[in-house]
Amino acid sequence: DLVILRHTLEHISNVKNFLKLILNENPQFIFIEVPCKTFVYNDNIHYYSNEHCSYFDYYSLQVLLKFFGYKKYNMKKVFNGENLISIFIKSDEKIELINNNSMVKKKLNLVKFKKKIINNFNFKYDFFWGASGKGVMLLNMLNITHKEVPYLVDVNKNIQGKFISLSGTEIISPHSLQKYIHRKFIMCFK
Repeated sequence: DLVILRHTLEHISNVKNFLKLILNENPQFIFIEVPCKTFVYNDNIHYYSNEHCSYFDYYSLQVLLKFFGYKKYNMKKVFNGENLISIFIKSDEKIELINNNSMVKKKLNLVKFKKKIINNFNFKYDFFWGASGKGVMLLNMLNITHKEVPYLVDVNKNIQGKFISLSGTEIISPHSLQKYIHRKFIMCFK
């Protein structure tokens, strides 16, 4: 009766084929939670990630589900607009798409975002914390190399002493920070 896709679709490269496979028994309802594309596109470039693609907004998610005979039952933005949650219901009726004015108001501005990070970060005294996907993405997207940021802190012992691809920044343990206690941190979450 119900298929739950909570933070699933943004990890699938061919979403239409994936849905075709899992909707073959025609469940009555589909619950979907995904990152909201308009949040990322409205100057929240720091939420961009190769591993967590933001394909969907109000309209595009409805277009996709209409293809399979589902209409919007309920949909809203949550978590400060970062995510979109929705429930779709199987329908034999003609499905009308409802555009909830989800157009992007501003364009992504990588230059502006990079200046914001650089202006708030003292490369001589501050550290990035978190060598997971977001930390790697942030350094590489902003073209920050080991010359500007020689160390990135992470608690994962399996990656300490290794280096971030492209940037060449070394991953160190939090215990290594004792000699740099006056520095502040920029957190990079998974």
